[in-house]
Amino acid sequence: MPHIIARVAKRFLTTAIIGVAGVGIALGSASAAYAEPKSFKQSENSLKMMCDRYGGAFIPSGGGAGAICAWKDGSDTVCDKKENCVLVEKTVVRFDPSLPLPTLGTLEAVD
Repeated sequence: MPHIIARVAKRFLTTAIIGVAGVGIALGSASAAYAEPKSFKQSENSLKMMCDRYGGAFIPSGGGAGAICAWKDGSDTVCDKKENCVLVEKTVVRFDPSLPLPTLGTLEAVD
C-alpha cells in the first residue's frame, strides 16, 4: 500500500511541475511579444491626418528627423524620413509598497 501512495504522489508532483513550467513559458513568451516595438509604414500626411483626428500633437519632419505624433494616452508614433514608423507605448512605473516614500523635507510657515 505505501508503494502505491508513493507512486501516486510522484505522478502528481511530476504533473504539477510540468504544468507550472508550461504556464511560466507561456507567460514569458507573451511578455516577450509585448516588449517588441510595433513598426509599420505610414506617410507623413497620413500620420498628420490621424494625429489631428484623434487629438494628438503633430510635429512635422525636419532637420533630418521624421514626423512624430504624441497621442493623448502618452504613447508616441515616431517616423523616420523613409516613412518607417514605430509606436512607442507609455511605460507604467510601479512602486514597491515595501519601500519608504521619498520625503520632501519639513514644512514651515512663511510670514
